[in-house]
Amino acid sequence: MKTLKTETKVEIHEKDGADIAIGAESEYLLVESHWNYGDRIVLRFSHFARNITVTASDLKRAIENAEYR
Repeated sequence: MKTLKTETKVEIHEKDGADIAIGAESEYLLVESHWNYGDRIVLRFSHFARNITVTASDLKRAIENAEYR
């Protein structure tokens, strides 16, 4: 059964390696559920007109591989 559409906004802190200035217009990455496939998600950046669809498990694995403490 398909769940309701979900959306999560993730604030962008740096752009091209530089901090986003305080008071500048907020930029974000929108992560949405896919309209037809439960294992895919749609990524949308606030300042781009394109949508990118990826497999959720692949993106999760990529994030875990990139993260360090």
